[in-house]
Amino acid sequence: MKHKLLALAGLLLPWTLAQAQTSAQAYQALDGPVNADVIRWLDFSGMTGAGPSYSQDFLFDVPSPSGVSTQLALTLERGSILATYHGTLSARPLPAYVGAQPNRGSTFGLTARYRPDTAAREPALRSRGGIMRLNLNQLVLTNPAGHELQFQMVAVDAEETTPLGNSQTEGIRFTTDGGDWIDPVQLTPLAGQLAATVLASYPDPKSVLLQSRLPLLPENYAASAWMHTTTNPSNIIAILGTEPSPGDQSEAQAVAFGVIPLIPEARVTCTPATLVDTAGQSATCTVDVINPPRSAYAIGLTLTGDAARFSSNCASVAFAELQTQATCTISATPNTTPGDGTAPVTVAVSSGGAEPSWVVAGTPQTVTVRDDDGPSGAGVTAVPTLGEWMLTMLGLGLGALGLRRIRSRG
Repeated sequence: MKHKLLALAGLLLPWTLAQAQTSAQAYQALDGPVNADVIRWLDFSGMTGAGPSYSQDFLFDVPSPSGVSTQLALTLERGSILATYHGTLSARPLPAYVGAQPNRGSTFGLTARYRPDTAAREPALRSRGGIMRLNLNQLVLTNPAGHELQFQMVAVDAEETTPLGNSQTEGIRFTTDGGDWIDPVQLTPLAGQLAATVLASYPDPKSVLLQSRLPLLPENYAASAWMHTTTNPSNIIAILGTEPSPGDQSEAQAVAFGVIPLIPEARVTCTPATLVDTAGQSATCTVDVINPPRSAYAIGLTLTGDAARFSSNCASVAFAELQTQATCTISATPNTTPGDGTAPVTVAVSSGGAEPSWVVAGTPQTVTVRDDDGPSGAGVTAVPTLGEWMLTMLGLGLGALGLRRIRSRG
């Protein structure tokens, strides 16, 4: 019956229109064994309603480890499904590692794993008593310059996935339209007799299904938590299936989502390093970018030096979406002025204004414009001059020579 309900959950009625945008935060967990330093978990405490036609736009402030701030926009929607029981949706803190039986609960809820920095955080989207289909739609991450960045999304089972009997189980299914689900991580329980009490299966590379191991007695149960990652999604669907009627098993499922911003890193190299001030002398500066944005973008360069000795088109280098390399040119200004020396031009990647929009990698480059006209006055040979006493001695010598010739004739 449970599997039939999950299958019916794939049929949706049209989504409703989104409401006004809600400002929200993404936070770094205080601890956690996997990627805790780079994942920023989405806090849905600003959820304003969760009825059958629920739809809400969020804009999350996402600080990155690099110091570049980003914002993640998304629309959270609850779709109507063709099923008898519809789960109720709420945003909650991470559920604690407890349950109706000892050693029960989701490992993700352990205080030592992905603990929020404040109890007010509500990253868990929780469905209780039925089937819920959630859609994280129109996912877009931007930097302060407005570039649309690449990013990864992490989806995790945030509450126990409970067996409902010898043949039935609760379930969670994540589907992405981005890159295939990768890097599966199973956070194993610290208690319980079975290390892997939740199993993951993959109907296709973009879909993962989490279900509890069967058969499993309640006294042996402690839920492992599965984390999966997808790259550059615009839409993630989560289907949460729980027991629709009260009982001694869990009636709730919860999921949480985190974002890993892929911040652009830009460096510049220039060659050749030396030019002469003659026509046709130029250097090519190449800007290489790691994690290039998904939209057209520009990287600014800062050039310092004697503006009379060079010209350049390097102030801003344009890139197409996902382009990793582009070039610009520094040209020596030709002249025939002798003795004007060398003129260094320093080229550095700009951080992008008052608030950084990318990471500056590498070191500034120097292109030197060299004089090829020689020192001042070159080409004119000075005539040696004689002192007054030298002229006197020369006159006396010539006089003596003349007297000797007269005597020889006589």
